[in-house]
Amino acid sequence: KVVLRSDTMFSELQINEKISFFLEIENQYNFKLKRDHNELPLQVKFTLAEGKRIIHEGNVDVDLPDVLEAGKSIQLNASFKIPDIEAGHYILRLSLKSGVLPSGFNSQNFHTELKI
Repeated sequence: KVVLRSDTMFSELQINEKISFFLEIENQYNFKLKRDHNELPLQVKFTLAEGKRIIHEGNVDVDLPDVLEAGKSIQLNASFKIPDIEAGHYILRLSLKSGVLPSGFNSQNFHTELKI
């Protein structure tokens, strides 16, 4: 599996705020992953959810390398913009999306409060 980690807590966020953070991506598979694979290109996503209900999924701006080698970790700067959604308490997750497959939740859950 692929694990996404961040030392940012994301505990309190503002609508339309740009969040910059440090992201570690660990490829625990025994094969390399290619960013621009013809059928399954990789993208990093963020999801805001209430329980199991997804409220918003968006792109994380991150400069992925062409290849993520098997068994290796990389550290990258990343960012995303908080969408204009209703203020409240949400679970924020980081995920890796591959082609047309649904996003897999590859990070811990960050419990966050979205304020106006």
